[in-house]
Amino acid sequence: MTAEESATTLRGEVDAVPARARRRRQLLLALAWSVAVLALGEFAARTLVPACDVTPFRNSTVPGLSVELRPGFETLYKGQRVRINSAGMRGTDVAQPEPKRPRIAVVGDSFAFGSGVPLEGTIAAQLERAFVAAGRSVEVLNFGVPGYCALNVAAVVEHKALEFEPDLVLYVFFANDIDEPPSYGPIPPDARIDTLKLFPLRSAGLEAARYFLKRAALSLGYSLVRQTPEKSRSDYETGGGARVREALARMRAACEARGVPLRMAVYPFLTRVSFNEFRPIDELALADAASQGIAALDLLEAFPGEEDLARYHVSIFDQHPDAAANAKVGELLARWLGEALDG
Repeated sequence: MTAEESATTLRGEVDAVPARARRRRQLLLALAWSVAVLALGEFAARTLVPACDVTPFRNSTVPGLSVELRPGFETLYKGQRVRINSAGMRGTDVAQPEPKRPRIAVVGDSFAFGSGVPLEGTIAAQLERAFVAAGRSVEVLNFGVPGYCALNVAAVVEHKALEFEPDLVLYVFFANDIDEPPSYGPIPPDARIDTLKLFPLRSAGLEAARYFLKRAALSLGYSLVRQTPEKSRSDYETGGGARVREALARMRAACEARGVPLRMAVYPFLTRVSFNEFRPIDELALADAASQGIAALDLLEAFPGEEDLARYHVSIFDQHPDAAANAKVGELLARWLGEALDG
């Protein structure tokens, strides 16, 4: 190698050092910007998560219930100010029944309770409003409690709802009511609900991304939900259905002993109708109600001709029905239950 070639090689090696340093700086800068953007996105997503304050739940001594709502309590729950009256129901305090004003007791889980919607957006309030629009005065009491299953609801009918002398009991059923009764440890009075607990890696950003990914897949004809119709049917036939039948039998017996009609309404899972993996549970529950002589209504009828029911989600972080969905349900229920009250 000549002296000139050696000098050129040396200059190339010297020039390569700052080039590598520049690339490292550029890479670190890009990484820092990426982290900053992700952090900003996570922060923005968290501001949209429906907030919770002190828990509205307490441990219960009622047979068949491990938890119940805290009487005379108000808190922020799923983004809404929630008031629990002195009887442990969502809403204002209950007066003595009026002889000429029928009273309906709505029982169920978070769908009946109205998670994520204001008081006026709940099924009970929308049903009451629909009766008024039809020229009738009907009082509707909300005994719904988030997290309850069918057997819990049966305990509510047996030990709570019937004590308020309703003229009719309405069970709002949802697919996860087939689950076993949940058990809880001691609930401190100052306990707060962890809003990020069920999100992947506790990330609101990842949860939002997962939601939009599922929605995009459904629009293209694919479902990313791990549940399948076959799995839903199996869950019902291998235990869930037995619990539903037991709960319905108990509710029917308790209502018959008081001379109170019992009705069941099945709220569909809010997804694309043709991709509802939980539909077999709805159909089997409706059949079981009919077999026990309990009049039941498929609330899918409240959304005629609609395919994408996911548009009724409270938010991307809460797939409970919003006030608009409950308004449609309330109108359908008012027509259906009006006939029962007249009969």
